[in-house]
Amino acid sequence: MGSDSSGVVEFLPKQFWHLDPVYRSYAKLYIADILQLKHYSTDEGAFAYQNHPINRVDVIGWLVRVEERPSMFYYGVDDGTGVINCCCWKSKNNGEPRSMLNGEGTSLSDIVLSKVYKYDTQESCLELGDVIHVRGRLKCYRNRLEVSASYYRKIDDPCCRIEIHRMEELPNIYENVYDLPFVLPSHVMQELKVQNEEERTGLTREAQLIDRLQNYLQNHLADRHTGIKNFHLNELETLDDVMAIASCQCLEYKNEGGSGSAPIKQIRNIIKQAVLRLEREGTVYRSGMIHDMYEVVRTNLPSRLDKTILQILRSDCHLSRYEGGCHYMHVMDRLHEYSDFQNVSVDTVRMALLRLEEHSDVISATSKHFIPVN
Repeated sequence: MGSDSSGVVEFLPKQFWHLDPVYRSYAKLYIADILQLKHYSTDEGAFAYQNHPINRVDVIGWLVRVEERPSMFYYGVDDGTGVINCCCWKSKNNGEPRSMLNGEGTSLSDIVLSKVYKYDTQESCLELGDVIHVRGRLKCYRNRLEVSASYYRKIDDPCCRIEIHRMEELPNIYENVYDLPFVLPSHVMQELKVQNEEERTGLTREAQLIDRLQNYLQNHLADRHTGIKNFHLNELETLDDVMAIASCQCLEYKNEGGSGSAPIKQIRNIIKQAVLRLEREGTVYRSGMIHDMYEVVRTNLPSRLDKTILQILRSDCHLSRYEGGCHYMHVMDRLHEYSDFQNVSVDTVRMALLRLEEHSDVISATSKHFIPVN
């Protein structure tokens, strides 16, 4: 059976149980080990073997107790290490065809089906000494674990090959899976470490500041009353609301700031990352004339970029090689021929094409090719 680990294992919060493959499968454990399982320390939705959360098991054993009740069979299954009770539910209406239950079954097919179902029902009540394979969820009934079966069947194996294979299989599974404590992936551990550090210090993570600044800029630039058509990255540092977000105490830069002020590296990086996200969304695009200059795209008004793309499609789609539509990469290459659009990214082009399609100015011939409407 499974070896007892003398080391201290770390139990996982329920939100990380799905990362353990043992939790998502039917655990093949010795019955003696199943009976010794205790509720998981962080949540009672599962039972713990080492720090593996387990709520479903797969057992094979001999029947040593058989009880038939109105809605189920109650079997005692023994695999040689212990006996566990398995609750195996009968099929609804005992498998009788609905027409037979209503007294309407007079056809030959209904009579034959009724005989078959009665035969299956008689066979489903297994006898002492039969070998049974059971899969199901663990539940605690009267302070004792038992299996509520979702699947069970009798095993006809006079040579006991299946039972022998199971007994040969289990030590290997224990050694390589169950007896090894589950360790969270490194990226999850890093995320947890950052969260704990954030709670301990009260500082905000850089990603959260970027999200906040992105949302603010998106609303600020979309407001037609601001009248902003373009901006330079350095100009954003003159806006009080932008600086209020970008200069918050940041967890990643906690050792770089001096006298309680945020480092300029943090402020500029947060602003840059927020603007890059807006560029990927198609809200802004980089101008080709001045370094770090961005043009604002307004969804309610056609921009210079939209007009230029439409002009390219109208001129190139008349050519025989593009009569099926222009690929968006071709559109980007053509845009780069213009000095104003030398730095336009592929994400910006795709968003502009989708925007033109929403306004019924272009039609998508495929997911990558576009044709002007007129």
